Amino acid sequence: MDFLLIAAIDCGGAGRWPHEDKEDNADVVTVIGGANTDIKGKPSGTFLPRTSNPGTITETAGGVGRNVAHNLALLGIPTALITAVGDDVGGNHIRTETAAAGVDLSATLVVPGVRTGTYLAILDERGEMVAAVSDMHILEELTAFYLNSQERTIRRARLVVVDANLEEEALAYVLATARAAKVPVVALPVSVEKAVRLVPYLAGVDYLIANRHELTVLVRGPSDVAGIADKQSDGIVDEAAALLAAGPRAVLVTLGPAGVFVLARQAGGTPAGTRLAAYPGPVVDVTGAGDAFAAGFVYGLYHGSDTITAARYGLAAARLTVAATTTVSPQMSAAAIGRLVEGKPSAEEEPLSAGEP
Repeated sequence: MDFLLIAAIDCGGAGRWPHEDKEDNADVVTVIGGANTDIKGKPSGTFLPRTSNPGTITETAGGVGRNVAHNLALLGIPTALITAVGDDVGGNHIRTETAAAGVDLSATLVVPGVRTGTYLAILDERGEMVAAVSDMHILEELTAFYLNSQERTIRRARLVVVDANLEEEALAYVLATARAAKVPVVALPVSVEKAVRLVPYLAGVDYLIANRHELTVLVRGPSDVAGIADKQSDGIVDEAAALLAAGPRAVLVTLGPAGVFVLARQAGGTPAGTRLAAYPGPVVDVTGAGDAFAAGFVYGLYHGSDTITAARYGLAAARLTVAATTTVSPQMSAAAIGRLVEGKPSAEEEPLSAGEP
């Protein structure tokens, strides 16, 4: 099935929304994407490959879309989540925990007889991910046909967040529906493997948030990932510019402990690049940091911040998350990220232009 994607709309000046003249618009952020059980193992000492490592194993509710929705609710943003879970112990736990945070799950699909998604991650002694495997086959049930039954939840949103756990047909439907209703879209590639699903539909994305590896895959294809394993900055500006030319208003590249690079269109359409440093502090577990960044960024946009300020809120949310043992920090709140942003608007702000590393 083919869906028409209308060309991206230039949002104009900072803080303006493409849909600000839309009638009957709700104040809800609609998040569409993955929900799963997170199982994480962390060694007690130095991680040793190819052998058993004594340590701790934790199990929590997770999934990119679900984590973003959970964080947004803790930040005080009215949030609806469209995802798919099984009618099993994992699915019931996810629904209970997510609803308790204040997320509206009325549009979530419960699929009898299908196992809820699972994400298995191995961390090193610093809390950095060594490897991970995800089983998200249940999201094949989140079809364009089902999403059409939830069209109102998409069309009346103030903003839509979508992750690439969705199949391509479902992604196309979400982006076309949001664009037709003039609802801004934040897109999350999820992983190197799934990032390529977004490539045909970038004209329907307003804000794209990707990590360094996902950025290269989106521009060059999956064959080039191995060559950038430890080259966080090489070519980042040019690659982000290539994606910006495809339609988004802004491309944000998360760089882990190095912060984030933001390339955004200015009022006249000219792109400007800025690198923001991460907020300093201890790292316990990096799981969920990217999802928290996305939620903090959306929080800023929701409250009318410009792209750079919104990115600072994202960095603040990520800082809280990496300091926690859980995928979503129990300390997450609008007051907590506000104190970070207002007290120290990131350690550095470095303008960059095309051709620079």
